Amino acid sequence: MKLAIHELLHGLVTAPFAYLIYINTGSSFYALTSIVATYLIDADHLFDYFLFYGAKISPKKFFKMDYFKISKKAYVPLHGWEWLALLVIINIGKEWGSVERILLMAYIPHMVLDTINVGSVKFYSLIYRASISFKHIIT
Repeated sequence: MKLAIHELLHGLVTAPFAYLIYINTGSSFYALTSIVATYLIDADHLFDYFLFYGAKISPKKFFKMDYFKISKKAYVPLHGWEWLALLVIINIGKEWGSVERILLMAYIPHMVLDTINVGSVKFYSLIYRASISFKHIIT
């Protein structure tokens, strides 16, 4: 249930950013694409799942997400402030309807919500996680 609420919140916190896209482009498609993109960021959980369980696919095990606590590792390669910095730089001079801007508008709220949920800003630094061998130190 906690995961379902968290995922619902991803859409809700992205909605104002999607609205900004809509206001600036007039395109509901672009706005909805940003909401879809915010959910796609969590596809990197598959990376951690497959490292732990191998190629055995079990939706029940995937959504239980105990592989972080059991393995004591968290790679989640799409979750990193470094990606946000890169997206900000790439977005200089981009139009609101560009893929880059849509990704930025999906990424910002996703990272903020996940940071609040985890309770650590540094946890979502790829450099920090690499420096501690991707140990999952969040309980």
